[in-house]
Amino acid sequence: MTIESKDYTTFTSGSKTFDNKVTVTFSNSVKNPGSNLGWYTRESSLLTVAGTNGYTITSCKFYVEIGGTAKTGYTVEGESPSVYLFDNKVYTDANDEESIGSIGVTKIEVYGGAAASGYTVTLKDGVKDADKWTISPNPAEEGQTVTLQYTGRLNKRGGCSQRSRRGHQRCVQRQRWQAGLFLEG
Repeated sequence: MTIESKDYTTFTSGSKTFDNKVTVTFSNSVKNPGSNLGWYTRESSLLTVAGTNGYTITSCKFYVEIGGTAKTGYTVEGESPSVYLFDNKVYTDANDEESIGSIGVTKIEVYGGAAASGYTVTLKDGVKDADKWTISPNPAEEGQTVTLQYTGRLNKRGGCSQRSRRGHQRCVQRQRWQAGLFLEG
């Protein structure tokens, strides 16, 4: 996937998702006049690229232009590659020691695999105490046992063996399902 700054002149802060696979984030606002300058800033801003919706990134190549000629891309390995924009230059790290060029990032080539295989298990919107549930493994392969575990307080009687000093029932509930099966209830 290739993202060119000239095509996204209004994207100068926050995050933007491309093709429902890749999210680009600026830690601080940047400029982008739509010319060969790319995304740049005199202040500092971390430009991070991350996979989304199960898409895995293996590396990114960041391009800058010097004098109208595209500089060879600088490759950053990993699932969330990043570069630093500062003082109208692009740096490899926050110490501003190694510049890969100026003025800004004109193009990002994203390399990665397909979306992760298997099934991603999520709780239905509005589930009470959603933060008290853990799902493991997640994602899961078809037929693999998935465990949902609740570690919270229940206000109903029965089913839990531990009580706190105030009489509240403390409960650890576990339920197992097979990935790939549709369960209602």
